[in-house]
Amino acid sequence: MKIAVYHNLEKGGALYLLSNIIKYLNKDNSIDLYCHQSIIPNNLFKKVRIYKLKKTSNIIEHIHQIFFELVKTNKKIALDINSGGYDIVIIFQCILTQSPYLLRFLYENTKSIYILNEPKREFYENTTYDHFSPKRTLARFIRFPIKIIDQNNCRHAKLIISNSYFSSNKIFKIYNKKSFVIYPGQEFIKPEIMSIKNNKKFVSTGPFSKIKGHSFSVNQLKNYAHNLTIIGHKTDEYRNIKAFSIRNNIFINEITTQNDQIKISELKKHTFYLANNENEPFGITTLEATSNNLFVLGKNQGGTSEIIQNGLNGILYPDNIEYARMEIEKFLKRKYIKFYNTRMINWKSYTNKILDIYNHYYA
Repeated sequence: MKIAVYHNLEKGGALYLLSNIIKYLNKDNSIDLYCHQSIIPNNLFKKVRIYKLKKTSNIIEHIHQIFFELVKTNKKIALDINSGGYDIVIIFQCILTQSPYLLRFLYENTKSIYILNEPKREFYENTTYDHFSPKRTLARFIRFPIKIIDQNNCRHAKLIISNSYFSSNKIFKIYNKKSFVIYPGQEFIKPEIMSIKNNKKFVSTGPFSKIKGHSFSVNQLKNYAHNLTIIGHKTDEYRNIKAFSIRNNIFINEITTQNDQIKISELKKHTFYLANNENEPFGITTLEATSNNLFVLGKNQGGTSEIIQNGLNGILYPDNIEYARMEIEKFLKRKYIKFYNTRMINWKSYTNKILDIYNHYYA
């Protein structure tokens, strides 16, 4: 098949997902990439078309780019794709508008798949520590048109793939669009009992931001441990989390890496993975943790509860710090941690499921 792929993503979970899909698709198909910045190895594609966007220096330039430059560029991309004779167009999200304009401009008979992991959370949730500050409030007011653009663009999507039933429900509520759920990279296996030595080391992943739940993890550990490894890049909220850890006598070991092998190697040095993310849509890193024999302790919310089976391959607790601390205390007393491995990561299987749904939907 001849496949076109579009994305406007930065490094992160969505781009990681895209890369793993392409690794398997390019073995039997011809794939062309349409993007605004090339941050995936070009050798995965037959052709790479880059439509560069100017860097903006303030909110006014940012809004102007979204309303004018981005529209014009997406029309050009759509024109090139429409004339390319593609069997499938796989569309990923846009860091500027979430749902890309491209969805509007493709021909009506184009067979497309839109991989939508989550709505733009800043418009629907309290996502930062200073969410209600005058600066943040003004920024959301100015950026409000982007919320409408995202919703309008998404309504032009045909086949949507979401990453969890939690995400699927949100997508339907916000966009009034149904989606097919495929858990990214996850394959169920026959439960295998595991027993690992308890080295009482804790790790979590994700940027230093409020929604990743690192402050909750620090608060959870303050009576029982003195260190926490966080694998993730610093954000403008880094100081908040760092100051909070100092007040609670927890030393944060910070590791920043985009190398998957290094990340997995770091994970394996620990016994416990803390999945305290706030309403995480799925959590590929949580799946990586349990697949690499870490015992997961996490909030019973979002997509985490679709990865962790309470008492089988981890423990889920309510968004209650005292309850979460009691679970830590319970497991720190054990020399060995026993649980069941019920999942493995298989990106080939995930990609094949996408193609199966595509064949069924466009049959």
